[in-house]
Amino acid sequence: MKNNTSRRVVLQGVIATTIVIGFDPANRVWVTSASASSLFESLPPLDGVLYTDNASLATVADDFGHIVHRQAIAALTRDQRLLINDERFDYVKGQLVANDNGGWGYLLEAASFYTPPAVPNNNVLLTRLNYIRGTEQIEDKSYFNFLNRLAPVVATLKSIGVWSYPHPWLNLFVPSSVVENFVSEVASNLTLADTGQGPILLYPVKTNCFQRPLFRVPTEEAIFLFAILRTAAPPEDTVVRQMLTDNRRLFERDRDLGGYQYPVGAISFDSKDWRQHFRPVWGKLVSAKRRYDPDNLLTPGQGIF
Repeated sequence: MKNNTSRRVVLQGVIATTIVIGFDPANRVWVTSASASSLFESLPPLDGVLYTDNASLATVADDFGHIVHRQAIAALTRDQRLLINDERFDYVKGQLVANDNGGWGYLLEAASFYTPPAVPNNNVLLTRLNYIRGTEQIEDKSYFNFLNRLAPVVATLKSIGVWSYPHPWLNLFVPSSVVENFVSEVASNLTLADTGQGPILLYPVKTNCFQRPLFRVPTEEAIFLFAILRTAAPPEDTVVRQMLTDNRRLFERDRDLGGYQYPVGAISFDSKDWRQHFRPVWGKLVSAKRRYDPDNLLTPGQGIF
């Protein structure tokens, strides 16, 4: 086996701030203080009322927050779709990262495997990607070191005792057609306390790589694996119960949008949920269970049957 090298790229998503001063109906764009010109003078006046009191602002703050989040998440998912379609990278992952002033930023991580002396062209790898120029981080690692890159983090968590805390993870397959709205809604109400400082990940996936009928995913060409890798900190029952409740709520929201859980996490599931999960192959699964495991020796604790 060749000792392939990984070229790992981390990109900071585009997060810009500007002042919106009007809407251009002809070009269907927001006019900002940076883009305004004499043409703006001929635009019709806004026909609404501008409210600046705290009560009125609070009622629309959630909607405004959703707009901001969707702009950022849309840039990330656009690049992720581009990369899995043209396959220029061998590994693509998105991540939500907490901002210092509240809210979330978005990172794109990608890796290209190569064997020296052939070396990837960074300019080609980064072309057409929507990121803030100058914020990219590019590093070379051996293939093993890339796969083992989380070992120092694990060692640190073990040294401070956090590794042994409960980890009620959430893993959901989200349809590509609704991923921006779904992640935006989740992010607008999510805090670091809700995750226990755990990472929030977003992987783009082509569904044509799944060939087994019992592996249930949304019926779209591309989907996203959305994961909140929670740590119950402090490791108290009340914290764990709240995280499990949140997991169930987010699962139901995703399910109603056509999504599925990736059944490796912590979501309360009963036999009715499993029947819905495996539909339309539920009958075949039951038949196979009765034939090959009549004594119910396999996964008796999952509550599937």
